[in-house]
Amino acid sequence: MADIGTDHGFLPLYLWENSISPKVIMTDINEGPLQIVRGNCERLHPYYTFDIRQGDGLEPIEKDEVYTIVIAGMGGMLISDILAKDMEKSKSFMKFVFQPRSKRGYLRHFLSTNGFRIKREKLVREGGYICSIITAVRDDDYTVGEELLAHDCDSVAWEVPHRINRKNSLYEEYLVGIYNKEADIYRKMRKGGTDEEEIEKQMDRIKYMKRVLDDERYFYDDCFTD
Repeated sequence: MADIGTDHGFLPLYLWENSISPKVIMTDINEGPLQIVRGNCERLHPYYTFDIRQGDGLEPIEKDEVYTIVIAGMGGMLISDILAKDMEKSKSFMKFVFQPRSKRGYLRHFLSTNGFRIKREKLVREGGYICSIITAVRDDDYTVGEELLAHDCDSVAWEVPHRINRKNSLYEEYLVGIYNKEADIYRKMRKGGTDEEEIEKQMDRIKYMKRVLDDERYFYDDCFTD
């Protein structure tokens, strides 16, 4: 596996230490984090030489070089840009694990409309933040359902996880968080004198999330076709 933007290197180190991945590559665009990575590697495993590379996005990784690409802790738009920069290389890898810190809906839209299939999502808590872990695979034959495809990348519909165990204890809290965020934006728009047309659009986003929260029969997996 390759950890893009590895930061401290603890994730690939864990995968290697536990024999989950026999080969790990750690990359970062800046030399500073890589110095920290080298220090961690030397401190924890002084007799093993790890593959540490500097570069932007997927540039340090060769086509077909690894099975899994991990990109965690970046915004969903940046992750999408990294993949889009060289789609031929991006699609040479088999599996992807993403943990977007923002613009999660944008990333879901990009993946679902550019030859990737979201296999599953998992919600985990990190302090006061609920993280969404997205596992995806390349799949040019996969087509997203028309209901979801009708929404553009900025639609609140893409903010809702679609391949997820809805019994996850964090799922409702996650959805409520989206609803509260949209409601807060609406209040600020009203207070700030935003154009009425834009306020109506924001109200539509709130209504959409209210329907998601209220209607237990609304299954988002139905938006996808396998």
